[in-house]
Amino acid sequence: APKVGGGLTSILSATELPVAVLVSVVVLHESLSILQIVGIVFVLSGMILPTVIAQKKNSNLPDI
Repeated sequence: APKVGGGLTSILSATELPVAVLVSVVVLHESLSILQIVGIVFVLSGMILPTVIAQKKNSNLPDI
């Protein structure tokens, strides 16, 4: 069985809820409230922002 690192595991578990909500909208024709949309944005930005910040920090390092 493949072993997945902690970083990938946390990303996959964090995307589970937004994906489930979006699938329910597409498949079950559920409606989204503004609060649900805001929650999805918070979850996704919480995953994306640390990666962007880390990349910016690494890009400021001088090349060796």
